[in-house]
Amino acid sequence: MSRTTRQIRVGTIPVGGGAPVSVQSMTNTDTRDVPATLAQIRALAAAGCEIVRCAVPDRQAAEALTAIRRECPLPLVADIHFDYQLALAALAAGVDGLRLNPGNIGTLDQDALTQILLYHVVNGRRDSNDVIGSTQLRTLQGGFLRQDSGTLIDNNTDSFNANIIVTDVPASNGIIHAIDAVLLPFQL
Repeated sequence: MSRTTRQIRVGTIPVGGGAPVSVQSMTNTDTRDVPATLAQIRALAAAGCEIVRCAVPDRQAAEALTAIRRECPLPLVADIHFDYQLALAALAAGVDGLRLNPGNIGTLDQDALTQILLYHVVNGRRDSNDVIGSTQLRTLQGGFLRQDSGTLIDNNTDSFNANIIVTDVPASNGIIHAIDAVLLPFQL
């Protein structure tokens, strides 16, 4: 007898919670080799694969995920071992999911996590008109984000962007606006 699970989505594919079993596979190419990895992903998609996973053994592989995600026809999951910072880099690259091996991932620096979370918060109750009307937002982490036509842009690097996808959700401690990516403070 199977247990009841909560349904999630990996990209557009529902997983769990009564969803049909999805066909998933993992590439065996060197993720840093973007053309070879994309060729294998396209072959998997043609064979009926619905979700693909790529190994992320180092920083170069994490950086390659940006180009892979841009052209990948399937939801992309980053397979992370040993270093939580690779997971953060994979999120910044736009992957649809993470597979973390908790047995070998190491300890997450609590200060780093705090800095990442505070980088997503601005002081005060700001509705969507305040946010969209601002060209620069100071975060509680101390960094600055630029806003341009509903896109938040890291003011220090221009390499991390997030689109504002939901606005004006009331909360007990402010107003929530959802974005479609994780923004990383440039210091990390």
